[in-house]
Amino acid sequence: MCAVWCRIIPMTTRMKRMNSRTIKDLLYDQVSRIGKALSSPKRLELLEMLAQCEKSVETLTAELSIDIKLTSAHLKALRDANLVQTRREGKYVFYSLTGPDVAQLGVALRAVAEEHLVEMRLALQQRVADPAHLVQTSRADMLAQARGYHAQKSTDGVGEWLAAGLPVER
Repeated sequence: MCAVWCRIIPMTTRMKRMNSRTIKDLLYDQVSRIGKALSSPKRLELLEMLAQCEKSVETLTAELSIDIKLTSAHLKALRDANLVQTRREGKYVFYSLTGPDVAQLGVALRAVAEEHLVEMRLALQQRVADPAHLVQTSRADMLAQARGYHAQKSTDGVGEWLAAGLPVER
């Protein structure tokens, strides 16, 4: 009976007949794809790295200090959720974020973690307290600061910078 009914009634009519619960389930299922893609610390780090600029799989692998197959698997999960896109150049594949909203998503997620997770705040305090994680200031930065400009080298936080609408040279 359904086989005949489904062929006779157009798809839009069938969608109209879906109940509210079914539609909500479909919508939340799609949103959860993003949550699943973000459920790995390495994937979150990949997104932060790609917020800085487009990078090759090899570069990402070296920066993450993990196996290239694992890096590729993480990138596939992000690509399946449409958070990253690829560009091929010869035998190399380069990854970038699909839009500035993806960088903003990372910033928002980190802000929620900082607000609600004591462990996150403690980890950030420990990182700032450890001089090994501080960035050296270049002579050019010191000269700029002496002239009244605020300048510092940023290795982390490009997503926050972009989310604030500030310019970034690539």
